[in-house]
Amino acid sequence: MNRIARKIARLPWSIVWAIIFTTIVMTCFAADSGNPPPGQLLKPTDSPTFRGLTLSGATASKPTCFDAQKGVVSCSFLTDTTIPAPSSATPQMDGTGGAGQSSAFARGDHVHPSDTSKANVNADTTGAAGHITGAAPSSLGTTYLSTTKTAGTTGVTQYLLAKIDSTGNVVTASTGDMGILGIAATTAASTTAVEIATRGIINCIADNTTVVGNLAVVGTSTAGRCRNSGQISSPAIPSTTQIVGKFLTVANAGSPASLQLYGPGHYGTGGAVPVVVQGTDITLTASQCMGNFIEMTATGTVNLPPGVQGYNLMVYVSTASAVSLKPAGSEAIVLNGAALTAGHKVTSTSTAGNSVTLVHDGTNWIVLGSSTWTDGGV
Repeated sequence: MNRIARKIARLPWSIVWAIIFTTIVMTCFAADSGNPPPGQLLKPTDSPTFRGLTLSGATASKPTCFDAQKGVVSCSFLTDTTIPAPSSATPQMDGTGGAGQSSAFARGDHVHPSDTSKANVNADTTGAAGHITGAAPSSLGTTYLSTTKTAGTTGVTQYLLAKIDSTGNVVTASTGDMGILGIAATTAASTTAVEIATRGIINCIADNTTVVGNLAVVGTSTAGRCRNSGQISSPAIPSTTQIVGKFLTVANAGSPASLQLYGPGHYGTGGAVPVVVQGTDITLTASQCMGNFIEMTATGTVNLPPGVQGYNLMVYVSTASAVSLKPAGSEAIVLNGAALTAGHKVTSTSTAGNSVTLVHDGTNWIVLGSSTWTDGGV
């Protein structure tokens, strides 16, 4: 060993420094190929990113172990086998919260299944209290106050108006009825218990085409149905007509319409309105058929609106003029106990003081107390 040292000492210093430098460089390259000797400082390890390689899959670009004093002390890298894989399991529905144990990750386009234990807002047709039903496009659901009664001899039908009979049980209301208790939430046979909605939102089978916001009265065409009154306020409804509620959706006759049910005891407040004086043809509105007094001062035609049960008015001819009363559409006027041809008008003689009172029974206009009016044709 001493001989080697003496020989090195006799070498030129340039050669000695070359040997030292070569030794340091070789040591660094040797350390770069594996784990470094203890305590030896290294350059950053040879990651795929540092080398500019393109690899398939997920590969980390930095070591997994560091030492604050020594730098990198491990040359291991994360590989495809150490990164969590995407889950292939179907996502769970909502339930009791929990942290979970799976190491797999969820894909960005995963979809949770529908919770069949809860009502579907687009398909629930149970009609049960508190459910949102999609049984018909006209439905807004059902949320109402109710009472349980016993069905009478004729039973009751779901979504039809019900009233209390003479025995204290409930039956389907007749056309033009009063004393309505509410709407049957289900169909029930005689002597069985049934839930009757008294206030709130529930469906009612329409008696004619409904209009959102219009008041509903007892049907005049089919027993138990709710009829569009054509009115939006109670002063336009006769005091002898029960107001069932207000329509919330549009529906055709025979289909369910969502109804804001007012409850028992709501009636129209309509009475006499200012006198209408007219010297030529006039087309009456529904609100002008609530006990109105129409005075005709010259020859003309009084065009009546589509009738609703309870509409009534008086027409008085103050001059020697012929005046006609014409029903709307296919409605008919009943004159002297007989219905005229649909669409035919009645006409007075040209005599001052002629008058006539008209009342709508839910189907036709009925002429009361006059013998001076005749069938005037179309």
